[in-house]
Amino acid sequence: MRRTLVLFCGGGSGGHLTPGLAVADALSAGDDPPEILFLVGDRPVERRMMEAESYLHQSFPLAPVRRTLTSIAAARGFAGAVRSARRAAKGRPTVAVGTGGYVSVPGVLGAKMGGAVVFLIEPNAVDGRAKRALSPWADRVFRATPNRKRGLPAEVRVEPRSLLVLGGSSGSASLDAAVPAAVAGLSGVGSLRIRHQCGGDPEAVRSAYVAAGVPAEQVEVASFFPNAAVRLAESAAAITRAGALTLAEAAGYGVRPILVPYPHAAGHQLANARRHAAVQGCAVVEEGPNLPERLRAALAESLAEAPPAVRRLTPIDPAANVAELIRAELRRLRG
Repeated sequence: MRRTLVLFCGGGSGGHLTPGLAVADALSAGDDPPEILFLVGDRPVERRMMEAESYLHQSFPLAPVRRTLTSIAAARGFAGAVRSARRAAKGRPTVAVGTGGYVSVPGVLGAKMGGAVVFLIEPNAVDGRAKRALSPWADRVFRATPNRKRGLPAEVRVEPRSLLVLGGSSGSASLDAAVPAAVAGLSGVGSLRIRHQCGGDPEAVRSAYVAAGVPAEQVEVASFFPNAAVRLAESAAAITRAGALTLAEAAGYGVRPILVPYPHAAGHQLANARRHAAVQGCAVVEEGPNLPERLRAALAESLAEAPPAVRRLTPIDPAANVAELIRAELRRLRG
């Protein structure tokens, strides 16, 4: 019999890829690891993340359902992903893991056609469209956020008067404009250290902070921070979106960010933010009128609190738990 396979299907954003990578790390660390294959889309964030990995992956020009129905390239990509997943799963023990996003749909369906057992990971407070579409074919659903801990330090020193801004794996144009404007009215703005993951032109965002009174040498702006969890841990304050992965990274080090839910995420980020705030006690600032002023008030309160000198990584590891359940299923399939 061919080697067992775990097929990870998902993408479109870093939040839909990283949970799968975390579980893959845990599977690879065990005895007799299965073959691991990722089926992903071809957006820049997916290319950037997967090219940095040693895991086998196949990418397809996938798109949301509406575009798939009207775009020949997207329709071909969907059909190609279905065929590839079916071929990979056929004739051997396979677990297909849907990690979310429209990218997960063709891979999971194809794997199911090839005889795979289907597990879904849904970390959000509200089920996403892909999860709802795939639920009838799922053998198990995990309500958890597997988060990558490989290489993360057990302790991180916190830098006083530092602010991290994360708009998600692709940045955020609205935060690019609102946060520098919010910072401009803060007392002691000249002592701030800013790290900002932007959605637009990094130089324009950097200039906006300098115009707000932050010294240029204390501003770092980039389109992507690969070590976001560590940057969260070392920052005295943070402003982030409310994607499940970002919240898991923050909770891993006990960080309480100011949450600005992405308003076009079918309501799940707002639900995530409210659930997280109820447990962690952090502020939620929704987009809308006077966003800079409302962010300024929340930020002033956050910076007024004395941060801990050191933040420590929690030992809780959902990825290891999910990996162990996948191993058990593969043993059952092998007989």
